[in-house]
Amino acid sequence: MTGNYLQAVTYLTEQNALKPNVIWEVKEHKEKRSLSQNAYYWKLITEVARRQKRSVAYIHNTELRAARYARWFGDQLVLVEIPDTDEAEAQIMEQTEYHLAPTNKREGDKRIYVMLRGSSDFTTVEMSHLLDLLIQDAQALGIETMTETELAKIRMYEQEREDARKNKGVTDN
Repeated sequence: MTGNYLQAVTYLTEQNALKPNVIWEVKEHKEKRSLSQNAYYWKLITEVARRQKRSVAYIHNTELRAARYARWFGDQLVLVEIPDTDEAEAQIMEQTEYHLAPTNKREGDKRIYVMLRGSSDFTTVEMSHLLDLLIQDAQALGIETMTETELAKIRMYEQEREDARKNKGVTDN
């Protein structure tokens, strides 16, 4: 169920009458990244990878490290021990199933890495941040990017879409 405060309270009150023993989890809805953000990100990342003669996975992992959105398990940061070698680091940078960022901590011959969230889990705000980082890197390489006006227009359309979605009312998920 998605809705504003009043809609949520009404819904839960009605559900409580029907299912008094059910435990409900309530959390703030955050809009997922938009398709336009995602498409533009992958278009730019492909061009950056081509210019740098690197894989798309490598550039994507580099950008995710710069954005630094960590993965949490409950209230615990997800940490991973990996051998502290150049070969391990090279392998990590080519991964698409998971994303890791090194920390300064070491345990013997292992380095502690923070697991990062993949961009498919990002909200529109997080994806905007990631895209801004990539745009800076692309511009530094002389790659043509959208102007601030064009990006603002896309963000305005995304906000209008979000507002329209919110105004539709309660939906069951």
